[in-house]
Amino acid sequence: MKTIPRALEASLLLVASCLLFAINIVIPSNACSQTPLDTDAWMTRVDINVSQPWTDSGRDVVAGDSVEILAYGFASGAAGSSQTEWSGPEGTWAGHAPSYPCPNAPFNAVIGRIGDNGTPFYVGRALSMRVESSGRLFLGFNDDIMEGNDGKYIALITADVRSLPLVSGLVIHPTGDQVSLYWNSVDIPQIFYRVYRDSVQTGGYTEFLGSTADTTFVDNDSASLPAGKRFYLVRASR
Repeated sequence: MKTIPRALEASLLLVASCLLFAINIVIPSNACSQTPLDTDAWMTRVDINVSQPWTDSGRDVVAGDSVEILAYGFASGAAGSSQTEWSGPEGTWAGHAPSYPCPNAPFNAVIGRIGDNGTPFYVGRALSMRVESSGRLFLGFNDDIMEGNDGKYIALITADVRSLPLVSGLVIHPTGDQVSLYWNSVDIPQIFYRVYRDSVQTGGYTEFLGSTADTTFVDNDSASLPAGKRFYLVRASR
């Protein structure tokens, strides 16, 4: 079995870490207010499981976001059999079949999908795209029989969220296990609002709760955070 050289993995992670934007945090005087952020960029690492069709990236993307995916590693479909084919994330056309999740992409390739029913697309070693539909981002291994697959792919995902300034007049009203949020509308055509949460007032607000075209939102899962540890951020996007 081929393995990823540790030196290569370490160097790629170091380069990717340099892509992160610095976050300038301003603590508001009102503990219920949102904390403005200097940037909407985020980065995450995903270890792609080649023994299952799809791996959840843990991130939601929204139409209009700019997303870049860099993948590396070695993997094989049907490892140990007479049809063993090792490759990098770009895949190989040897042993290709039209029954693969992404039939227009090579065997063994890294592929992607947005949402549970999204159309699979080719990622390969690198992909830069403007997101056309909103939903959870999944990464996968282009094979239709997962048993016997071996190896490992790692993907680094960076995103630049297409956002406008924070909304004004945010009011947070807790009631039992629910928290209702209200804010002033932004007078710009065709916008919606993205809602984030954190348990720390000076946190990075990386927990995306959802998006809405209204100026209200209800957090039905606030019980997962202790009272006094629920901080919210609402940003207009388009």
